[in-house]
Amino acid sequence: MKYATLGKLGGELIIADEADYNDYKGFLKCPNCKEPVFLRKSHIRNEIQIPSSFVHHKAVKEVSACELRVGRYTKQDVEIISAKAKGQRLDKLRISLWKYLKHNLTISLKSWSKSAEDVKKVKLLSEVVDYGKEILEGNVEFILDNTLPRTEILLSEKDPLIAITTEAKPFFDTFLKENKSNWKLHCKVAREALELFLSSQSMKEIRQRMLCCLCHPTALQSLPELLDLDTETPEWKEKFTAYLTLQITFIFLTVDWIKIFDI
Repeated sequence: MKYATLGKLGGELIIADEADYNDYKGFLKCPNCKEPVFLRKSHIRNEIQIPSSFVHHKAVKEVSACELRVGRYTKQDVEIISAKAKGQRLDKLRISLWKYLKHNLTISLKSWSKSAEDVKKVKLLSEVVDYGKEILEGNVEFILDNTLPRTEILLSEKDPLIAITTEAKPFFDTFLKENKSNWKLHCKVAREALELFLSSQSMKEIRQRMLCCLCHPTALQSLPELLDLDTETPEWKEKFTAYLTLQITFIFLTVDWIKIFDI
């Protein structure tokens, strides 16, 4: 079969030609009968190239019916199944997004409450957080359609522009290696999560927590000029906007969505 569903991501359709068995071991099912399947990689038989396919673990009568039905999937069928899977992921994200974000490799969010307390006490910090809200609210489409794709490339290619500390490098290397074969799917889920975070009213509290962390002086130290420049100057606002939008996308892209998603 050309397709299998990945139960771990709400039933996302996986295409055999793009799959790596090790990424989805134990989570692949037949879209029709829901029985477990495994990936049979492309191989040569009698000098003929046989494409990759998903195969049932057990040879039963129903298998031929499954292969026939799944083989007839139209573009519309695929879109319907994908939309249903996305809906299940979003339901889970609405409940557990903050829990998932704590697993990101970009910034520690464990002390968010301490950062939030500092924001309440220091007027300048509060003003910076408020400006951060304006940036996020006014640039949703730009972040999703421009900043995020650019960050995906920078991260996957290990661009020198990404300032990764020596201590963090092994973790990033492992993360990228493990997600190399499913990077497209990883980025798809990251975008869904980021869009929910930026657009949904239900994410207001989570946006506040995130901004308290990213706008805190301990985080801004990564770009010292943000601590030195006058916050009212165009130069500061430009640098801060670039910093904030990039950091937000890095956070969402460095959550190992496929590994931790437990739908």
